[in-house]
Amino acid sequence: PPPRPSPASGGASPQVWVEPSPIHRARVEHALEAIAAGDLYQVNLARAWRVPWTGSAVPLFGAMRAASPVPLGAYVELDAGAVVCRTMERFLRWDRRARRLWTSPIKGTIARTGDDDAGEAERLTRDDKERAEHSMIVDLMRNDLSRVAEVGSVRVASALRVEPFAGLSHLVSTVHARTREGVTIRDVIAATFPPGSVTGTPKLAAMELIEREEAEARGVYTGAVGYVDRAGGLSLAVAIRAARVDEHATYFAGGGLVSASDPDREIAETELKAEVFLAAIRELSTKNSD
Repeated sequence: PPPRPSPASGGASPQVWVEPSPIHRARVEHALEAIAAGDLYQVNLARAWRVPWTGSAVPLFGAMRAASPVPLGAYVELDAGAVVCRTMERFLRWDRRARRLWTSPIKGTIARTGDDDAGEAERLTRDDKERAEHSMIVDLMRNDLSRVAEVGSVRVASALRVEPFAGLSHLVSTVHARTREGVTIRDVIAATFPPGSVTGTPKLAAMELIEREEAEARGVYTGAVGYVDRAGGLSLAVAIRAARVDEHATYFAGGGLVSASDPDREIAETELKAEVFLAAIRELSTKNSD
């Protein structure tokens, strides 16, 4: 793994280490070569940010929540440390009794200024690269859901919605299915995990490339957080905009790569997605210095 900065006391420290852009550029270029060779169609590659940390992770969760209001999130205490997550992506929702299953993959990103949401939304939906990236993952998730669905029940309920968030907007679609009789939670997760939007397609080839190219294990990042309800159904979110907190707070951000991807844009996209974490660190560092 890459070197870590020295710890500092008092919660968040301004000593933020980031995996260098040239390293991420090289892995993006390797991925584009693999795509050009026909090894896969899309892969999601990420880079890391890290800051020294002491004490509770609760302030980080609160600061990230303030920096980026989103519909989903989690704070999980572990034996050693915690996970904080402020995510906007629904991985799975399963009503077991009604046998209704749906997913809302996110793929496609544009910076949001707040001054021209309509214009930015139009540019995002007209961007051929972003649309291709999104459509591939919607098709992948349709296929994943079909493994546990009644024949003919998988459908795209809504496509290419533009959803605005702090600092960026995303393309979102929702796929519905009706699960077969006798399907279990184990079946649903086995058919769909890990989420296609944060791996790629074909999924196994994308995961193998991620394993080769990324410098350290993702941990909870791009996994899933959520709960199982009393009826045996479940609600899971994709663990993006997530940090693992122990003696450091470690945060990853990435993006989907397709044949039309540009390395400079991909690096900029990771920085855009890291802003919620960096804004939280800046806020906490300011409070600690007061």
